[in-house]
Amino acid sequence: MNKIGRQNVDCGIEVKMKRKGQFKIQQMAFMLVGLMIFFILVGLFWIILQRQSLYDEAIMLREREAIQIAQFMADSSEFNCQGNPGYCINTDKIMALDNVTSYDGYWPVDYVRLAQMHPADEEIRCTRANYPDCTVYDVYENEDVTSTSSMSSYVALCRYERVEGYATQICELGKIIIGYDMARMGN
Repeated sequence: MNKIGRQNVDCGIEVKMKRKGQFKIQQMAFMLVGLMIFFILVGLFWIILQRQSLYDEAIMLREREAIQIAQFMADSSEFNCQGNPGYCINTDKIMALDNVTSYDGYWPVDYVRLAQMHPADEEIRCTRANYPDCTVYDVYENEDVTSTSSMSSYVALCRYERVEGYATQICELGKIIIGYDMARMGN
């Protein structure tokens, strides 16, 4: 009896220990699953933050690119005023290049526009028929783009006119406006 009683007692302790061990294994498994879910959520949050940071940096780079293109255009020989250093655009040259399509796709922007600052209330698109009595020069425009932002920089818009028999350079304050596509950023 003693032997059988011990076996019963040993079996009871052994069953309790097995249950306690199984419970600890289950506890550990739930803890590991919980930790995995926590780290997955932290990882997703980090990815979202990094994506937003990347998007903001891409916008900043596009803005810088637009500013550099504005500076490049103002200093390029196709547009600049001869003899005037920097940020001077010869509108006579702009009008000469008005219908030239060889520059399409040359600039990595969506539109390039020059606008006179005064008179600010009127927007008259420049054509050969109304030049120089106009205020807006559309240098380049990509018609496929629907969502754009723009950066601008002040420039001198100069042209030559004959005054009292002499060629005189007349300059007005203007803006060069560079448009870039924001829709490409979201993809």
